[in-house]
Amino acid sequence: MLILVEKREGKLYSAGLADARAAHRNEWQHTTVLGIPTLAGTSPADLLLYRRGERRKACPNKLDFGGSGHVEFSFDQDVGLFDLETVILRNAIKEAQEELRSDQPFDFGPKDFHRFGELGEWDYKGPGNRELSTLHFIRLPNDRNWLVGDSNQEFVEPVRFTLGQLMQRFRSAPDDFADGAGRILSKLSNDSGLLSRFENQLAKVAT
Repeated sequence: MLILVEKREGKLYSAGLADARAAHRNEWQHTTVLGIPTLAGTSPADLLLYRRGERRKACPNKLDFGGSGHVEFSFDQDVGLFDLETVILRNAIKEAQEELRSDQPFDFGPKDFHRFGELGEWDYKGPGNRELSTLHFIRLPNDRNWLVGDSNQEFVEPVRFTLGQLMQRFRSAPDDFADGAGRILSKLSNDSGLLSRFENQLAKVAT
């Protein structure tokens, strides 16, 4: 079940639960997580993106970040302790576990996730989809090889970008990016202050 949300005075609140198909069919606003895989010990920081499969229903063959997805309510884990921030972080960890793999064992935990901005700050409105997303840098050890993928395609070798390279690529070819990565890069492109804060936190995460 997806968590429907609303914003009041800049804060994110739960507004109920809904089946994913119903949420998209009725364009009910729900919440998602966006991850930015970041290699530790790189300067300038290396960010990992991958190209979505050609058979993907949404944004096929587009560049995207791994570790992103819907925030789902768990009747096993969330009943009786429904704190939206905790649920969002749990889902961010789950998405990273599903979409990021290395050639050595690695267990993702809260220490590997560094939120940038407020809960639900990164919004998206498109046909059949209204999202308020929360963004985390995902700090990855740099002593192993990483693959990126999801449940709908094989895991693939990621493409490395520094932030400068990524912004240059987005400005020259914005249509080459999926909506998740696109909404992040679009906001950064249009707000120099936000970009500066993003760059500063990124450098700290990668240290």
